[in-house]
This record gives sequence, C-alpha cells and structure tokens, in this order.
Amino acid sequence: MTENQFYNDYQSPLGYRTLENGYDTYGVDHSQFTTREEVEYQDKRVKREEELMQQQRNMGITGNYKQYGSDFWSASPENNYGFEGSEIKPRYWETEQEGKHIYEDIVAREGGEIKPEYQSPLPFVKSTLAGGINIVNGYKNLKNKNISDKFKHALLNCKSAQYGYGGHNLASMFSDVKELSDIYITKQNTVDESNADNYANKIGRLIGTKYPNGNCEDMLEQYIIK
Repeated sequence: MTENQFYNDYQSPLGYRTLENGYDTYGVDHSQFTTREEVEYQDKRVKREEELMQQQRNMGITGNYKQYGSDFWSASPENNYGFEGSEIKPRYWETEQEGKHIYEDIVAREGGEIKPEYQSPLPFVKSTLAGGINIVNGYKNLKNKNISDKFKHALLNCKSAQYGYGGHNLASMFSDVKELSDIYITKQNTVDESNADNYANKIGRLIGTKYPNGNCEDMLEQYIIK
C-alpha cells in the first residue's frame, strides 16, 4: 500500500482526505510527491490541523470541528506548505470564500488584473458573435467531458474573452444569467455554490484577456484542477 492509498482511506477531524484524482480536499496535488515529500506534507498538515483544533477547543468546541476545504489555505505563510522552495497552491474550491481567495490572492495577484480594451463597433460585433459561438459550441462539447466543473466554467470564459471586449462581455453576461438560472429556476445551486462558480468564470475571463493568443487549457491548469 502506497502513502497516498493509506491517506485516501483516512479523513481527519477537520475534513482532510485525499481524492481519487490525486488531489486532496485542501487542493494539493499529490501525484508528483515522492514518499519523503508525502510524509513531510502529512506531518505538517497534522501539526497545522492540531493548532486549528486547539483554537476551536479554546472557544469551547470539543467535537464537530469546523470542516476545512481549500479555505484552509491563505496568503499567510503559516498556512502554506512548500517543497523545494515553492508553495503548493489550492486548485479547487466549493465555496464563494474559497473561490475569492484563489481569484484575488493567487490568480490576480500573480498576473495582475487586466480589463479588455474597448473595441470600435464592427470589431465589437465580430468579437461578440465569435464569443457567443464559442460558448454555445463549447457548452455542448464540454457538457459530458470528464473534467472538473470549475475548469469547464473557466475554459468557456477564457476562450470567449480571447476574442476581445465583445466576447468578454458576452461571456460575463451569459455566466451571470446561467448562475441566476441555477439558483432560482433549475435550483441546481445554492447562492454560495453559484458565487463559487462565478469565481471560476472570472478566472477564465482574466486569463483569456491577458493572454489572447495562449492555450486556455494549459494556462488554466496551473490554477484549477482539470
């Protein structure tokens, strides 16, 4: 039994567990860990979780501890575990707060926020049409693909934003309408879940705007589990 298999059968009091895709619920990719790195990571995780549980015990909480997802991570160094001098970053999230952290503290902070340049009427119309075609075709093609939901959201928005201001705006409007529909019409999402999805949409548009000629899939994989 490997280290990863062992920890895959374990769930900590704060909700930590490893997932079948090689990631854990704190957003860390274990697929490239050596045995030594895996043991080191687990040691640091246990110590950090014990600190957090002690904080809760100091508040009178002795059971049913707060469960942590990737919001376990933050910009504070004490919440991050690094190997070979680089920090491991969360790459998936389920809540609005977690998505906000990844968007603001990682994606936007690393690359800087950028807005699409305004287009004159004809390029704007062409950009809008191209972005719309991309969304319709992309939605059909990605619907049943075995990739994460957040990656699908980001990918559609990234490719549309690469067409320019019109494509960026159309993707933004489409995403907003889709999330509102998921909340109030189909009732597939809670408000928090849809707000979490919208951070994936924002990440996609930001990356697509910043790198109009880049490969969206390759660029997004460094921020979101595919």
